[in-house]
Amino acid sequence: MVAGEPPTLSQKVKRVVSQELCALFLQLQQMYKPVCVIQASPEEAAVLEFASQVGQELTAWAAYLREASEASDSAAAVDLVARAQQLIWANIQELTGLTGQFSNAAKVLLEGCSKRAAGPVARTLSGFPPLETPSCFMVAGEPPTLSQKVKSVVSQELCALFLQLQQMYKPVCVIQASPEEAAVLEFASQVGQELTAWAAYLREASEASDSAAAVDLVARAQQLIWANIQELTGLTGQFSNAAKVLLEGCSKRAAGPVARTLSGFPPLETPSCFMVAGEPPMLSQKVQSVVSQELCALFLQLQQMYKPVCVIQASPEEAAVLEFACQVGQELTAWAAYLREASEASDSAAAVDLVARAQQLIWANIQELTGLTGQFSNAAKVLLEGCSKRAAGPVARTLSGFPPLETPSCFMVAGEPPTLSHQKVKRVVSQELCALFLQLQQMYKPVSVIQASPEEAAVLEFASQVGQELTAWAAYLREAPEASDSAAAVDLVARAQQLIWANIQKLTGLTGQFSNAAKVLLEGCSKRAAGPVARTLSGFPPLQTPSCFMVAEESPTPSQKVKRVVSQELNELFLQLQEMYKGCLLQPTEEEESLLDYAAQIEHELLGCSLPSDVLDGGVDFAKISAEMVSGARRQIWAEIVKRDSTNAAKILFSRQKNHSESQKSQESPETHVPQVPVYHKHTSVSGFPVFLFPFEAEKPSKGPLQQVRLAASQYVQSEFGALASKSDLKYIQAAMNESVVTHTLRSDPTVSCRMEVDREDHGLAAMDDILVGPGFDGLNRVKGLGSVLTVYAVKEPGKEGLEVRRLAVGPVVPSEKATSGMTYNFIRNVEFFDEDTEEENLTAFLDSVGVELPADPVERKKVLVKLYTSNKIYPRLNKAMYTDDAEELRRHAPYIRALRGVFKRGQSDPLPGFNFFIGSAKKLVKRCELTKEQAEVYQINQKVCWPAFFSTSEADKGGNDAFTGLTFCIRCRDSTEDPNEIQGYFPASIKPWSCFPDENEVLIPPHYMLRVHNINYNKQPANPKKWVIELELADLPPVWDIITQKNWQEFKTWAQAHPDLVDTSKSHSSIINEVVSSLAAEPNETGVDPLKVCLDHGALPNEIDMQTGNTPLTTVALQCLESGKTEQALAVLESLLLAGANPYIKAGPHEESFEQLMPEIDLRLLNCVMGWQYWVDDGVDGKEDGWYLWSEDGSAMLEHAFQEWLNSGHEGRSKLLGVRSDYFSYNVDFLHMKQANTSTGTKRKIRRYRRRSIPLSHDQLRALSEAKLRQELTLLQKLLMRAAVDGLQQATCHLQDAADMLSSLSQMVSATEISAVSSEYEKLVLGDLEDEAKETKETKEAKASLLNLQEACDLNWDTREKVTEVVKHLRDDPHVKLADDLVEGAEAFVTSNNVFQRDGITHAGFRASLSWQNGEKRTDLDMCMTCPECNMQVYHEEKECGCTEDKLCRLNLDIDDRGTPHKSSEENLYMQEPGPFRYKLEVELYSGPPVPFRLQVHRPGQALRVYRVAPHTTPRSGGRIVIFEASVAEGIMHLESCLEHLDVMLSTD
Repeated sequence: MVAGEPPTLSQKVKRVVSQELCALFLQLQQMYKPVCVIQASPEEAAVLEFASQVGQELTAWAAYLREASEASDSAAAVDLVARAQQLIWANIQELTGLTGQFSNAAKVLLEGCSKRAAGPVARTLSGFPPLETPSCFMVAGEPPTLSQKVKSVVSQELCALFLQLQQMYKPVCVIQASPEEAAVLEFASQVGQELTAWAAYLREASEASDSAAAVDLVARAQQLIWANIQELTGLTGQFSNAAKVLLEGCSKRAAGPVARTLSGFPPLETPSCFMVAGEPPMLSQKVQSVVSQELCALFLQLQQMYKPVCVIQASPEEAAVLEFACQVGQELTAWAAYLREASEASDSAAAVDLVARAQQLIWANIQELTGLTGQFSNAAKVLLEGCSKRAAGPVARTLSGFPPLETPSCFMVAGEPPTLSHQKVKRVVSQELCALFLQLQQMYKPVSVIQASPEEAAVLEFASQVGQELTAWAAYLREAPEASDSAAAVDLVARAQQLIWANIQKLTGLTGQFSNAAKVLLEGCSKRAAGPVARTLSGFPPLQTPSCFMVAEESPTPSQKVKRVVSQELNELFLQLQEMYKGCLLQPTEEEESLLDYAAQIEHELLGCSLPSDVLDGGVDFAKISAEMVSGARRQIWAEIVKRDSTNAAKILFSRQKNHSESQKSQESPETHVPQVPVYHKHTSVSGFPVFLFPFEAEKPSKGPLQQVRLAASQYVQSEFGALASKSDLKYIQAAMNESVVTHTLRSDPTVSCRMEVDREDHGLAAMDDILVGPGFDGLNRVKGLGSVLTVYAVKEPGKEGLEVRRLAVGPVVPSEKATSGMTYNFIRNVEFFDEDTEEENLTAFLDSVGVELPADPVERKKVLVKLYTSNKIYPRLNKAMYTDDAEELRRHAPYIRALRGVFKRGQSDPLPGFNFFIGSAKKLVKRCELTKEQAEVYQINQKVCWPAFFSTSEADKGGNDAFTGLTFCIRCRDSTEDPNEIQGYFPASIKPWSCFPDENEVLIPPHYMLRVHNINYNKQPANPKKWVIELELADLPPVWDIITQKNWQEFKTWAQAHPDLVDTSKSHSSIINEVVSSLAAEPNETGVDPLKVCLDHGALPNEIDMQTGNTPLTTVALQCLESGKTEQALAVLESLLLAGANPYIKAGPHEESFEQLMPEIDLRLLNCVMGWQYWVDDGVDGKEDGWYLWSEDGSAMLEHAFQEWLNSGHEGRSKLLGVRSDYFSYNVDFLHMKQANTSTGTKRKIRRYRRRSIPLSHDQLRALSEAKLRQELTLLQKLLMRAAVDGLQQATCHLQDAADMLSSLSQMVSATEISAVSSEYEKLVLGDLEDEAKETKETKEAKASLLNLQEACDLNWDTREKVTEVVKHLRDDPHVKLADDLVEGAEAFVTSNNVFQRDGITHAGFRASLSWQNGEKRTDLDMCMTCPECNMQVYHEEKECGCTEDKLCRLNLDIDDRGTPHKSSEENLYMQEPGPFRYKLEVELYSGPPVPFRLQVHRPGQALRVYRVAPHTTPRSGGRIVIFEASVAEGIMHLESCLEHLDVMLSTD
């Protein structure tokens, strides 16, 4: 009952009576014990004492609160208690199983309960009986007993009461838990609430097969955790009531799903693997630790039950380090235990303490670096407890129990940002472990707590030095100003560090991992001294032999492997950096630089060569031989460099030569640096074998390090590969030799050594043939005279019978593509390089050995040398030495070879009197060779060839190859117009005046005189090489095939004039006329030279068959047109061919198709011309010069009639016409082969058709021709305008740094499409990023204008040709463009022609004159006047045509007559298809209007454009005439005669 409550009267009566009755029955109860006079029900009895204690304590609290001064409203507080008393009493009565009423007996007994002791209330609420378990630790659904129900309800009410009071009396705090309890209240509340939520979640979860079991696990965990919390708070196993009330008042869990990261729980304790044994925790830490362990056990069980769902999940950052962290923590714990027992240190406790602090620091770092706010998630901690446990056993001194530690700091680039949090964790943990074990290592010395493997220990200091130095270089490069991209340089170093570290780990004998102990010891290596890096790289340990200098059979130790691989990586790194920093980064010493430059030249020579792949027998690995040669020489050079204790920078720069040389070998670049040092010139032998080894030890003493380096390389290659080179070269020489037995010797007088009787006269030998008498080359000889008795040089065994006589045919050698000359390795070594100081002495000694005295006079000396060669004393042995490449014999004869060769040198002093080099375009040498077909087929067009020895030939008689039977080499010599003093080298010359046999008319070719195969004339027998003539020319001259490809038609014309007999290639391997028409059909000819006419004028046949393709010129053009889809450019070529007699019905090519079949759309009426016939003379008959000559008129008409019939028959009629007369002779004519044969003499000559005059074309045909020609003119004009625009743009943009390359590309282009593609890029370069026009400079604006002018020129085409005037105007206005007068006139002429064409005029004919003028305010009418000499009728004004009939080619036509329009331009046009053989005069009359200046342009086929600019008529009235020109006509061309000023314009791209 609440004291002070005012009762009513009846309540007073009931209260007094109740008290009396209670006193009575309590006394009786005492008197009748143990009978128990009164009894409460069992339910009531169970709560009597509990209810009494609660009621009394509440009454005491009401009294206390009534007197308390801390609250502003104590009455309200008392009222709260009173209401709580009533509510609790009502609940007690309700829950005892009665009808809401406690029994009287129970009430009496309640009054009799032990009374509360007088005294103040306890703020811990200890006066109350123990309250029930807080709701957050009560599992829902548990069936309680009645007393439990009462206690639970009362507890809740009391909690509610005191929580309200607590709020009212703040900050006094009405109730107080003990300090131990207060420390865990919020923690316990959060744990309990979260577990309750998990129980609810698991009850509904469908992932596990038995969710009830999971819920039960949670309930038991709640009970166990609550028990542990109470047990560990310092009480006797009970949480105080105040603590329980405060626990209920803790902040409630927010509604929502549970988190799989367990973030709803308070942060769990440090996992066991990071807790040091023996650490004395505080009470709250004990609670957290025990609860954390229980939660870990619970959720690990749940995790197993709910797999694969995974009840709990760590974040990705945490998951990445879980196993790592677990392994580190467990291993540290094991080490702490080991060190605690270890006896090696004086203070093991200090060591254990080090480990403990490391554990704490590492755990803190792990939590901080996992991407959270300094806390590992609960889920991660739980999973960490569940990680695989460390196996029991001792710790490993290699620290292998730890996970692999991070890269040591010396291999980590400063400031390198790790990408992921787990990388950060590993890095920090690794650093902490390194610091820990380095301290322990110091404490336990000399025991050495940690130990690396022997392989690792061998490279620790080396690796540390490399890593630290690289880090220093990274720092230096980050600040270095030399490179445009220092970040890229630093990145290179970082990647190199990573790669080097990976290689170090891989090569230390382990399975790709450096041990942890080694990594720790690496951190403890001596540190690099602070200071700048050294550009000699002396900060690095001495680098090892790079891989390119390693001997294959070497077997290095692991440490050697490490040092070698690291050296290789450093090589590559610093070579890249050297490129980035433009060669200024590495700095060797001055002596080293000289050495490197010298070695670079050797490297360049070595790697610029390679062995031929087609020389030796099968089974030889040529690539391996080449590699061995190069690598062996490198090793020798490397040994010389290393022997001098060279700096690392020098070693790296030397190794760079391998990379530079190999890249140059794969792709030659003009930018490749080849040091210019004084060394001997590089050579390769005839087989392509490299011969760089000079000077030789026996010939040049070595002086200083430079010569020693070269000598080292020389000696290696010479000793290892000299024999291989000789064998390789000999294969090439012998490939061009053929031996054939031609006869045998008969017994003869043995005293006559220079005559030899043979058993047959038809042996086929000729003077100057080389022969072999007897076996081998010892019997080498030479034929001097013919017959059954041969005159020869002295025979080795004169008079002996039965010896084979073999003809030795020596063709020119075809050197390897990689050969620098035709010389052999032995020739270069023994002849080319010598000591000039001893040359005179050596030559004298040699001549003494053959019995010849060397004259002192240089001229007499040369006579002796030549005469000696043609004598018996030296020829056999000398030529044997050169044919067999005998090194010893070459060395013996070397002084004489050099001296004799010097006689044939151009520009020499003291030449032989009358000594003439055999040069000149008309000069030819011939030499017969009996080679096999296989050998002959080796010679290909444009192939270089040379003879390996002095070679005897003779001058060819004019037209006289008929005397030779067998394969013939015809040699064309250089033109003699060049200055001989400027031409160096050795050339053929006639030695007749000084020969022992002057009747041989011998021309001697010096050895290795380089020629080129021009063509092969098969003489209609491609299967029989004995009929072939191989045309050779000097290799230094440009081949005609290249001239044709490059469309250098002026040069082609010059070549044809110099070699008229080579233009007709109808019997030859390659066809010149077919190549020419193919080139012409691909692109229009704008040079003014007609190369097809050049071919025809010099004897080429219009129906010549190309032996390679089987095509005629017509089918060649047709196929090219069909492939390209363009025929416009080929029309002129086709017209010329058809008019020259090309047969469109010949079936040719791979598919045997005729031109008519290939291109049926071509109108063959182009043949409607009056044609004449000509024959070719090249034998000087009747004193005629080489050229074409006319048939007689009657014979020509008969031929043309028969030829037309043959063509019209589709090539099926008679192809031969017999007995046609021309002048005094009768001929048989073959149209198919275009040949005539004199019926009397049998002389055969080529014939051809030529255009004598044309049949008039219709107006439509003339219009079509005009359009085609105008298109060609526009194409040429556009190219010239673009070139001028490009030149202007170059001037306008010369201030731009990056313009040069772009301008170079533009200037080399000839296509508007190509230039348009590039100019868009150029526009970006010119315009840049300027958006504000106000900021543009004058130069920028001019560059923009120039670029626009170029674009306008590019855009010109047939559809936009009206803009030519505008384009020219803009270019003339451009201050950077200079337009030639010819180009301006040509452009204006095109505009006039186009205007005429637009008005349906004819712009291309045999003669055309166009008049143009500009009208002023009044119109002016000018008229051209010309009288036709044929009909004597004037064409003028009203008379638009002369009186000639339409079939007359000379008929004059005025197709445009313009009477003038104010302020506009006017044109008139006059033409005829072909001028007649008369005189003409053209006048311009002022018919009406004011006088104005005018322009008249005259067009004639094949002639320059003639332009007259004439001042206005001086006569102010009409009727005044000005004579422009008079003209005569010769061979269809009008020749103009005029006293007026004029300009002749010939536009060309040359």
